[in-house]
Amino acid sequence: MPHSQFDAFLVHPPTINGPYILKDRRPDQMFVLFSTEPPVHMYHLQKYENYFNWTISYRTGSTFQLKYGEIIPLESAPQTEEELATLRLSAAQSAVNPAKGKTKLAIWMVTNCKARSNRQGYVRALRKHLTNEKNQTSLDIFSRDGCEGGRIICSREKNGQECYDSIERDYKSSWAAPITRPWPRLIPSSTPWTSRRENWPTI
Repeated sequence: MPHSQFDAFLVHPPTINGPYILKDRRPDQMFVLFSTEPPVHMYHLQKYENYFNWTISYRTGSTFQLKYGEIIPLESAPQTEEELATLRLSAAQSAVNPAKGKTKLAIWMVTNCKARSNRQGYVRALRKHLTNEKNQTSLDIFSRDGCEGGRIICSREKNGQECYDSIERDYKSSWAAPITRPWPRLIPSSTPWTSRRENWPTI
């Protein structure tokens, strides 16, 4: 089918060495940037200046936001500040201990071990302060390629839910180091923490 019959073109800058110029492009044809990667992973963006009409990405300022996920409150969730305060007070006064039965302090789940943000350096420094009585690090790292001494706690044969269940069962907290992306996934009864406070309004 000739390109003249298309109304829009999706362009994925991380994998396409563009831009492509259509000599007979119709004025109403849209060029759309499509990517779930942060800008730092799109190395040729400067070539696309004034090129796109629309954008599709995880960022809130996109023409069409493509979310990694979102948290949807239950119907029973507090609707007012007063209801929220009551819920917090009730939780504080309850005898529930979210850390009960958990044997490990924290885990960091990572796929990109050579991030430009140098979050791996941050983790190296952090691990020095997270030690147990035997002076052993209390921050485990789950990585597929062994970065920073990480290990695979879930084999490829296990499904994702089983991995998350094991993390929720054993770890008191989980850590993410998002720089431009939103929080990947929250683990119930495990305290999440991040190095950038501006991420919290998004969760």
